[in-house]
Amino acid sequence: PKRDAIESATLETTRLFIHCQKVRRRDVKKRDADGAYLQSKLDKVRRPNQLYAEIPWEMIPEGSPALSMKRPCFPVEASVYGVDDAGYSWDSHSRTNLESEGFHPYYDLSQSWYDHFPDGTDLSVLKPSGGEVSPELYPVDDGQLSQYVDDFLVGEDEGSGVFQKMLGALLFKSRDD
Repeated sequence: PKRDAIESATLETTRLFIHCQKVRRRDVKKRDADGAYLQSKLDKVRRPNQLYAEIPWEMIPEGSPALSMKRPCFPVEASVYGVDDAGYSWDSHSRTNLESEGFHPYYDLSQSWYDHFPDGTDLSVLKPSGGEVSPELYPVDDGQLSQYVDDFLVGEDEGSGVFQKMLGALLFKSRDD
């Protein structure tokens, strides 16, 4: 589905997430994305005239033709903090990468909450267009993920590898301080 707004976890969805993991006796692990906005590309549809940055002289490599320019400017390729659509770019980037690792967002509850299912699970009942799935038809997941901007919580069944799949989808800080 096409979205143009960021959807992050709320206090209520985070509490519900933690409770669901407790009921299923799952450990919950937390990670922060490393330089979240810098991981995503600028959205060229939203910014067709591109974005340029003036770089301090000290950062220009020796021998660069930019040294002969009065005020050298360079195109910015990554989304950066402060750009009006940086949050949207990060949200889109993280969603795409998580979905490529087999995470499925809850379209009807919160788009900040994802299920992960074991390989070979029949997912034909999951419809991104909406509509409620009868509880007895809903496939059994092997892990879940909750996202609040660049903070992630993961609950997983032992041995499922769901946490590692999340780590493979995006760049994360080596540990949280």
